[in-house]
Amino acid sequence: MLKRFYIAAIFLIYFAEPGYSQSLIGSCGLSGENSGFGLSWSVGEPATYTLSDTGSILTQGFHQLGQHDIQNILLPQGWSIFSTYIYPSLPTVSYILGSLNHIVLAKDGEGNIFWNAYGIDNIGILTIGKGYYIKMLQQENLVINGIAAIPQYVAVNIPSGWSIAGYLRNSSAPISQMLSSIVSYVVIVKNGSGNVFWPGYGVNNIVNMIPGEGYLLKATSPVSFYYPVNSSSMMKSLEFNSCIHFLTRLNTGNNMTLCIPEYAWPVKPENGYEIGITGDNGQLVGSAVYNGGNTAITIWGVDHYLAESPGLPDGKSFSIKKWSKATGEEELFDVELWREGSNKFETNGLCVVEKLKARVAEEYLTVSPNPSKDKTSLEYKLNKPGRVQIEVYDSGGKSVYSFTDENTSVLKQKHELDLSGFAPGKYLIRVLSDDRKLSGNLTIVR
Repeated sequence: MLKRFYIAAIFLIYFAEPGYSQSLIGSCGLSGENSGFGLSWSVGEPATYTLSDTGSILTQGFHQLGQHDIQNILLPQGWSIFSTYIYPSLPTVSYILGSLNHIVLAKDGEGNIFWNAYGIDNIGILTIGKGYYIKMLQQENLVINGIAAIPQYVAVNIPSGWSIAGYLRNSSAPISQMLSSIVSYVVIVKNGSGNVFWPGYGVNNIVNMIPGEGYLLKATSPVSFYYPVNSSSMMKSLEFNSCIHFLTRLNTGNNMTLCIPEYAWPVKPENGYEIGITGDNGQLVGSAVYNGGNTAITIWGVDHYLAESPGLPDGKSFSIKKWSKATGEEELFDVELWREGSNKFETNGLCVVEKLKARVAEEYLTVSPNPSKDKTSLEYKLNKPGRVQIEVYDSGGKSVYSFTDENTSVLKQKHELDLSGFAPGKYLIRVLSDDRKLSGNLTIVR
């Protein structure tokens, strides 16, 4: 059985069995459906096409031919990036996202916004092949009804620079395979969690592209590609270690990416070491576990849609730390040479270290708890081993406690101090070693 369609800018003439329906989608095109298939196209030049029911794909204006389907997309609380492989029956963003109960706003790759609470909709139409940032007050399921795209016939157009690409397959698959045809154009790809595929540096902690997710992509020049045919899931299983010391759960919808190549370390870290990124105020804004090779770390900036937000403001600097689980020691590093970028935060910035240098650790003394009633701990760190003397003085300058370690080889020490014999009041604590002197204050209360 053949079905013939005549397509004009705003009307459709068709010959089909009873029961066929067609509709106009805004000003962007037409869609038609029958019990076994559906199709949609953009308004364009008049043309006559013949369609057989053998699954043939129409071109020259037709976007897709596929089965009716429903896609359920789980939108987490906070920021994420989503996309769909469905041509919606009604593709307006106000209809699709306006039905969500907990949406804050959505953005496309050009910066257009849908902000329902303020009646703002600069996006208009939800477009196949594109992805969208979305912020949710709490987790919610997005249901999209329509016609499933056949990925191998739908071109995904990537402009030069940054854009958000959609994923058009109905099962997961390795990102390295899905983008293999354009990998030479790809600078970096990021998902909504900040994980990256950075082929130039051999970094891939996205691993799989997943239906319902969108991907922020930077390309060197415009390029188009097609996803492979739908098939059973080709998902690759790969586990990553999680941080336990530099633990951060930030996702502000605003980040940059730091790459530390393996050759940049003065001494190669052991697998399992943690890398932490902190701001000038000590706030942890990114972290990763070193697993060998080059390491990519997502650094989170402030949420631009909140008056107050964790994360780095634009232009603020960050520091690099390393932590060893075996010793419990943190080590601070300075960047002697940058291969690309700098240590200043920039939205979607890319920075690559060329050479790191371990910073000589600062000596310190901490007293905790303070104030205290019964006991307290003195923790101190020195840059070299030697004789250490601890002195405690009352407010009148009289020494009320003294302890000496003639030769310590451990640079970081903790000393417990029993306060039961001390009167309430303020005390001065000094840790002396050779020509170095560390001082701290203690208040005893009863």
